[in-house]
Amino acid sequence: MQDGALIALAAKGVLIAALPLLYVWRSRAPDKIRKLAWVTAFLTFDLILFGAFTRLTDSALGCPD
Repeated sequence: MQDGALIALAAKGVLIAALPLLYVWRSRAPDKIRKLAWVTAFLTFDLILFGAFTRLTDSALGCPD
């Protein structure tokens, strides 16, 4: 993979990861920490679901040990 493509992919990842934090930071609600906790719980649940999907479809077998 070329260095430029790797940097572009990393930049996209940082931007996507920053969206929930930006949403909570820009919020004027007094319960910002509660919103951040809910966003974190939702993203953690998504990570678990994607991992289960990868495991159940045997997609992980393409990665050598």
